[in-house]
Amino acid sequence: MQYITARQLTQYFLSVSFILIFVYLLVDYSVWNIWSIPIFFLALYVADVFTGFVHIYFDYRPCVSGVGLRELFFYKGSKGSDEYIKMRRKTMTKISAFQELTFDFKIHHPSPDTLGRRGFVKLTVGGIVFGGLPASLLLLLLAQLNLLNQYFILFSLIFIAAMVISQYTHSCAHKKKIPYIPNILQKIRFFVSPERHDVHHQTLNRDFCILNGWSNPLVNMIFDYCEKKSWVDMSGLEPD
Repeated sequence: MQYITARQLTQYFLSVSFILIFVYLLVDYSVWNIWSIPIFFLALYVADVFTGFVHIYFDYRPCVSGVGLRELFFYKGSKGSDEYIKMRRKTMTKISAFQELTFDFKIHHPSPDTLGRRGFVKLTVGGIVFGGLPASLLLLLLAQLNLLNQYFILFSLIFIAAMVISQYTHSCAHKKKIPYIPNILQKIRFFVSPERHDVHHQTLNRDFCILNGWSNPLVNMIFDYCEKKSWVDMSGLEPD
């Protein structure tokens, strides 16, 4: 039996607030003309870069220990089973929503199908709560103080929207049956494709970008440099 937890209810309320603020900014403060086209593509590229950095951060950020995350990570049965769902629900009450987001990034490595089974709402609320809503509130404040021009606001809105849906674009690279529209967007390279994203799962140290993969060459170079400097702790890939 499915039920809405207090955490989920709060996230849904914040998500609706984000949508209202976003639409208000898009209608009243942004501008669409011929210059909007390069801004659109630049925002998507920059957002893709940031998804790579976010992916690296969550992949290697240590999980909370001693609360059952390791048992979930190495669970031998189906992660769609009632037993696993009950274990997960109990464990998630012991950690914060941010720690849950951290764990969800890691668990998709041994169980990529798990990410592919999740719906749009589940995959976007975390990005809204921890990124989209704070960014849109700041943007709204600066816009009302007349500190930003319309082109920068448009860039920011496209960037924010791309970041919010990036975990969904990521999940579409893992779905056994890809929905029609995401499939088209994968073919024209606006969404990262299963073939391009599979490189990451084969290596775990390449191709971290999960929006469209346009910026993987740049992010790969930066990650290689950080790895050579021993700034990356490989032990963070799994809960201890």
